Amino acid sequence: MMDSVAFVIDPLHMSKGAVAPPIELAKYFMTEDINSILIAPFADKEIAEELENIGLKIYSLKRRAITLSKVPTFDTWLEAVLRVALGCRGQDLQIEGKYIVINTSSSLVVPSHFYYGQGPMTCALRDMLKGSLKAGLRVTIKTLLPLLRYLEKRFLVCLRKHSKIFLTNSYFTKKMYENMDITVNGVIYPPLNTEKFRPTTGRPSKEYVLTYIGVGGKEGIPEVIRKIADKGVKIKAFGIKALYVPKDIFEHPNIEFLGYVSDEELINLYSNALYTLFTFTHEPFGYIPVESMACGTPVLTYNKQGPSETVIDGTTGWLADSDEELINLGVMLWRKGYPSWIRSKCRERALEFDIKVIARRWIELMNTFEL
Repeated sequence: MMDSVAFVIDPLHMSKGAVAPPIELAKYFMTEDINSILIAPFADKEIAEELENIGLKIYSLKRRAITLSKVPTFDTWLEAVLRVALGCRGQDLQIEGKYIVINTSSSLVVPSHFYYGQGPMTCALRDMLKGSLKAGLRVTIKTLLPLLRYLEKRFLVCLRKHSKIFLTNSYFTKKMYENMDITVNGVIYPPLNTEKFRPTTGRPSKEYVLTYIGVGGKEGIPEVIRKIADKGVKIKAFGIKALYVPKDIFEHPNIEFLGYVSDEELINLYSNALYTLFTFTHEPFGYIPVESMACGTPVLTYNKQGPSETVIDGTTGWLADSDEELINLGVMLWRKGYPSWIRSKCRERALEFDIKVIARRWIELMNTFEL
């Protein structure tokens, strides 16, 4: 019986995104008397202290990469693929002791029982070219992408050699790795704490549509959001005031930009929204659709990539095949609404991604190894 797990993670500069699955699993494992540690290239002091206060052990390697962007995960990834290209194929670290090692990092090579792939970086960059990037950044990415893809493939081969089992966070992600000739053994979706993300009211106001604006054109397509708002749909947007987003989005009379919101605020926003609008150019899994459904609110998104695996069309939301279809659906739902039973189906669907369900799968797999 396994009793200690070491999670190797991306830079701990926030508790969302790629670090969310290992953090949620580590929290749950503590309740099952499974000792868990998190190992990061570097860790934000506030976030590390917050996690340590609930009993998690954080080890920072203090390997902050040279800052080339405002996204630490990208910087450490770029440094890692360049190191492999320069012949530094050695192991980044050795974990001493009897641990099941789960590597979820896009930048650290370590002998592991499992590698948990959350998507090749170059696939994200490629899809982001379809978004609203500034001209200079678009040209830079487009020019460097073939080289970066070659370097990333070499890096992934190195990672694969150091991992006994290679898993991914969705079937879409699995396909991306397989297209780079990486053998994938299976899929386990990321977990969500559905005790935390749950409806806050039995009588939602439904007075607005909720949407998210993320980093670098990956999540949140301004043109689509604006066209829906132009039709009279009241939208509340949370996230970051990204440089790629035109100012008129934030000044639109039908769009209220909230900026960063706490989890408590977000749960209440989900719970009272008519629906959650999730536009994106690249999304391997997508926590926002699952969080929204956990709060009883259906999701309008695209019929592609990770969200198409979580949202059930016509039952827990709506999947559009184009921007035009999504805009028309968004306006129609605002004007005509939808059956009340959809909200209960959303909650039922989200429970399939509950931390208890997902953690059980991990524990079953981990117990197949003898330490």
